[in-house]
Amino acid sequence: MDTLLLWEWNIPGESIFAIVGAVLFSASYISQIVRVYRRKRAEDISWWFLFIISAAVFMYVVYGLTHKDYVLMVSYAVILFLLLILINLKYRYHISRFPKGDDEDRRIIAEHDVSRTPY
Repeated sequence: MDTLLLWEWNIPGESIFAIVGAVLFSASYISQIVRVYRRKRAEDISWWFLFIISAAVFMYVVYGLTHKDYVLMVSYAVILFLLLILINLKYRYHISRFPKGDDEDRRIIAEHDVSRTPY
């Protein structure tokens, strides 16, 4: 049985850089997801960051689709999926921090939340 080597796939050199970059970019989000899951906290990640980076990544997916750049499209689709997981975890752990009590309880907790203290 013949083995299929990478250079037999006719992948251009710049695509190899894109693939390695996509794997590294995805790994950064995987490590963040693991960190948030273990800590059960995500207040140090900004909602604005998550929404802006998700919009940017979505635009890269659309760009990859329109230009038939499958490396770009697939890599950013994976990153978008990981971002959606991170948004879900942030929402889940943010909501679970508040008790089921009334709005006054929530206001008191929010006032004493150290993570919201401006620097």
